[in-house]
Amino acid sequence: MTKLKFSLQSGNIVQLEGLEISNTYGEYLAGSPSFEDNFKVYEELKTPLAWGNRKTLYDKSSFDLDKVFKPYIICVWLSGQSINDVENKYDGSEAVVFFTVSNISKLSIEQLIVEGLSNFNYNKYAENYMI
Repeated sequence: MTKLKFSLQSGNIVQLEGLEISNTYGEYLAGSPSFEDNFKVYEELKTPLAWGNRKTLYDKSSFDLDKVFKPYIICVWLSGQSINDVENKYDGSEAVVFFTVSNISKLSIEQLIVEGLSNFNYNKYAENYMI
């Protein structure tokens, strides 16, 4: 299976290694989420076990505990060329990022990720790795 490759707004070309989409307030039947509810949702965000132990980032604008989160949580595992690797000693870079979106049915997976990570600075936050 060919993995999806695309360009982030930062200009980095990345490959989608993993994707998980969930309902933000899936267990809530009615009412408006409180600060405590948001804290619980945030605290329960976990990188899928099958992805291993990886640097994980959370979009601060998506998880403002004082505001109602958007309906869907997206977790992506991205990989790309190594960052600032002047000695060429790394095999690549990667980052796992959580963010929220309003709708998942109107956009392609690539569009969801590119728009959701529009302010994400891959060069600043991705981590280099060696195989």
